[in-house]
Amino acid sequence: MRFNDKTLESKIIYQGKTLDLELRSLRNENGLIYEREIIQRKDAVAVVATLDDKVIMVKQYRAPVEAPLLELPAGIVEDNDLQKTAFKELIEEAGYKACSLELLTKYYVSPGYTDEVVTIYKAGALIKVKPQPEEEEILDVILLPVKEALEQIKTGKITDSKTIIGLLMAYES
Repeated sequence: MRFNDKTLESKIIYQGKTLDLELRSLRNENGLIYEREIIQRKDAVAVVATLDDKVIMVKQYRAPVEAPLLELPAGIVEDNDLQKTAFKELIEEAGYKACSLELLTKYYVSPGYTDEVVTIYKAGALIKVKPQPEEEEILDVILLPVKEALEQIKTGKITDSKTIIGLLMAYES
């Protein structure tokens, strides 16, 4: 198998603030023509930041799951500048300025239906500053012991994928 499917036609059927919905017609190597609905979404960053053996987390309401989730500080990439966005999101959401960032990983959120990539950084040398959340964001900043955060992954209390991946990349070696 060569996995050389070809796009025959593509059209945007919905345009939104942070995502577009594309309908794409493709042909596989056996000649079968099929369609896929693809969410084109801006990429995102997340930041693992530790202070005194505690990871800085934010709790916020997530409309798609109709519940608050405990997550790493994160946000949508602006101006294609991953690091600038990571520095900004840590300040905005958690109230900490990082003096350095180390790339931990990049991953596709769900390549079966979206092209979104999340890049996760580990922050170094933190300085406390005033949080600057966006107008619609209501956030609780929580300093959670790293050991407890890892346990909450195992018990299913932390369910956000970027947070699980970030914490495991940073603290499980």
